[in-house]
Amino acid sequence: RENKTRSYVTPIIRQIEGSPQMILSGSKSVASYDPRTGERIWVMDGPTEQFVASMVDNGDLVFLTAGFPDHHILAIDPKGRGNITETNIVWRTTENCSYVPSPAVVGDYFLVVADNGIASCYHAATGKRQWKQRIGRHYSASLLSAEGRAYFLSDDGVMKIVKPGPKYE
Repeated sequence: RENKTRSYVTPIIRQIEGSPQMILSGSKSVASYDPRTGERIWVMDGPTEQFVASMVDNGDLVFLTAGFPDHHILAIDPKGRGNITETNIVWRTTENCSYVPSPAVVGDYFLVVADNGIASCYHAATGKRQWKQRIGRHYSASLLSAEGRAYFLSDDGVMKIVKPGPKYE
C-alpha cells in the first residue's frame, strides 16, 4: 500500500453486490481489493494513521474502530468505486472508540468497547448511540457474539454478556 505505515488488521472478505471484496484498514486508509486479481476497487483516505481492530459488517455496511493517533468509529457503504472518502461514510463518531479490541455486529446493533472499559451500543444503520456503560478497567480482547448476545472479556478475565438493544442489559 502506498502509505507504507504499519497497522495490524486482519482483512475481511465479503460478497458485495455479487462480487468478492477483500476489505482492510491500515496504512492511513481503508481499502477494498478484488481478492482474485489484487485490483483496488475503492479507497477511503484516513481516518487515522494506524489500525489494530479488525473491521466487521452487517451485510450492508462495514464498520471500523480505530485509533492512533486519532480515534474514530465509521460505518462505510462498501458499494463504491475509486476514492469514496467524501461519498460513502454513512456515520461517524470519535467518542469511546477502541484501538485494540475488534467490535461486533449483533442484529441491528454495532457494539464496541474502548480500551479503557467503556462499552457502547449503536444502531448499526443510523449510528444513534443506544447506550454507553463502563463495564471494566481495561480491554484488549475482541468482542464475540453468539445467540443474539455480545461477549466482552476484560484484561482482568471477567466476561460481561450483554443483550444488544436500546438499553444496557
